[in-house]
Amino acid sequence: MERLKYLSDIDVKGKRVLIALDIPSIGNLGKDSYEAQRLKQSFSSVSQLLKDGASVVILPHSRAKVADNPLSLAQSIRSFSSLLGSDISFFPNLGNPDNDQAIKTIKPGQVAMLENLFMFPGEESNDPSFAVYLSQFGEIFVNDAFESSAMPYASMQNLPSLFQVKAAGLNIENEYKAFEALIFKTKRPLLCIFGGLKFSSKIDLMFSLAQRADKMIITGGLANTFLAAQGLQVGRSVFEKDLIGRALELLGILARRDCKVYLPVDFIVAPSLGAAAFARPVPSLEIPADTMALDIGPASIALFQEVIKYSDSTFWYGSAGASETEEFSKGSQSIVEAVSASTGYKVACGKSVERAIAELELSHKFDLISSSSSSFTVLCQGRTLSGLRALSEK
Repeated sequence: MERLKYLSDIDVKGKRVLIALDIPSIGNLGKDSYEAQRLKQSFSSVSQLLKDGASVVILPHSRAKVADNPLSLAQSIRSFSSLLGSDISFFPNLGNPDNDQAIKTIKPGQVAMLENLFMFPGEESNDPSFAVYLSQFGEIFVNDAFESSAMPYASMQNLPSLFQVKAAGLNIENEYKAFEALIFKTKRPLLCIFGGLKFSSKIDLMFSLAQRADKMIITGGLANTFLAAQGLQVGRSVFEKDLIGRALELLGILARRDCKVYLPVDFIVAPSLGAAAFARPVPSLEIPADTMALDIGPASIALFQEVIKYSDSTFWYGSAGASETEEFSKGSQSIVEAVSASTGYKVACGKSVERAIAELELSHKFDLISSSSSSFTVLCQGRTLSGLRALSEK
């Protein structure tokens, strides 16, 4: 485990702080939109640094796209400033001496943002000289780009070593402390809920957490592979035939550990995702050959809610059905409500899960809704994030 310093451990008053951020979205940034709330969370460390008397230079990472310039953040600066509640000066022309000097002369309380680092080849090629160039813009380095921390970027791996004073931002602090609480300070029983479409996308994580979980709910499309492994017919539902052996292996590990496994006992089926008018509940043992399982049914909802109620720690990754379609969203909504009502420690991962929680306005009921399922699950598998390792090195 990395030993990280956090914002509360460093003195930034009067200092110019270089901070790496992930910019999750640049579309639909209305005040109360889901996207705006995610972005406001990304800026939380900037707000804290300004309160603490620093000037701030932002190193943004964004895969969001604008049609006429796929990676540039130029059109979004006004929205960013509004969400932050402070003016942001935008500097797109790196390498221009006057431009670089202007960045280095910002005063406490001011914010500068460089252009999206993905527009510069040196970032993704992990060029040490690009890191050296970026280092001139700050006296202190803060990494609050949790998703990017898993990647071999210049600002993640090479930049931290160029600073005597460096720390993790508020978002990384929340993510890392939640990981520690879930894995190393576990309140038992620990329930892991896995959903989503495919077993293959979560197989390594499921095998890792199989060594720790006391109970496991397997739902969503990936449950089809486990049902097929037990000899059940799943109709036209998506399942991974080549992973049936691995599914049986996982079930064997869980059985030997006396970890209780819960699979759906019924489903909402329809001929296709677009045929919601024909949706109906059927038992898991009786999925018609011409239908697809697109959500869990009422009996599964009741079963899962009861399991969730008596868990002291819950980790949830992946939706219970095709929740982007209203008719097939009830399963995920029921899990949101059940986990929210439970009194234990609660961590959620994945964009579909995050959106389901936000739609019911229950985000405040979770101890953590991870900003990056990929980075959080890497930690849960006992692996390190290169960006955090670099941050912890002296």
